[in-house]
Amino acid sequence: MQPAEFSDLCRALSHELGEPDVEALEREGYVIVDGVAVGMVTGATPQSLDFIIDLGEVGEDGRAEILEEALCINLGLDGREHAVLGLDDETDHLVLTRTVSWPTEPDARNVADLLRRCAALSIDFRAQIQTAVATGSFAPASFDMTMTKV
Repeated sequence: MQPAEFSDLCRALSHELGEPDVEALEREGYVIVDGVAVGMVTGATPQSLDFIIDLGEVGEDGRAEILEEALCINLGLDGREHAVLGLDDETDHLVLTRTVSWPTEPDARNVADLLRRCAALSIDFRAQIQTAVATGSFAPASFDMTMTKV
């Protein structure tokens, strides 16, 4: 995707999401969707985009278990889902990065739908983390990060 095409997509996507500042996504690199920060950058191929989904802060309670679980989840994500979990060292938030390719150039409506599903996945994941921390029950691979939701 050429820079001008990416700019056009960012503006159209911001409009589709009801953002008052249609330049914000391109300028800031992310947009807030249903309370979740979701970033978007051009991908490695002309028809791909990379999305960065904020999954929330990793606090001290259950930190080791959450990070261990993230490693377990990564084993299943990257190969089949083109996604990876990581820890943003600046914000101490877990982030999910996913590459999505389209057979043709993506349109704003399809990308907006994807971002809404990414936000829903993040909200669901945060709830699962809160439950696990509250109950102290961290079962291996117990978190549902099924990318088919996205």
